[in-house]
Amino acid sequence: MERLENIIHKESWIIDGNYESTIDIRLKACDTVFFLDYPVELCIKGIKSRKGKARTDMPWFEKIEEEDDEFITFVKNYNFINKPTIMNLLKNANDKNIIIFKSRKESEEYLSFYLKKDFNKK
Repeated sequence: MERLENIIHKESWIIDGNYESTIDIRLKACDTVFFLDYPVELCIKGIKSRKGKARTDMPWFEKIEEEDDEFITFVKNYNFINKPTIMNLLKNANDKNIIIFKSRKESEEYLSFYLKKDFNKK
């Protein structure tokens, strides 16, 4: 919890992940939420495609050697168990900029647009 507190008190930060135990703290401190509402099949395909590959984009540089059945079950059940709670929190976060992406293409186009926009300012 101390690590999280240190992060959210910085001027800018990005936290990735669905950590329901800290969502209230993160939601209170942020100004924007990007919610990746991708199809379950796409999420599972992504998990399986990372098997045997190092995740250098993660804070811990582990190599996933085998599929995590517990995590795959979590992803399969997410829309029924976890998503309703998250969506309700986002619906009530009136002072936040909530952006929901339904596909990787949507998120990539959004990021591409803002990266170009930011570079043009310089």
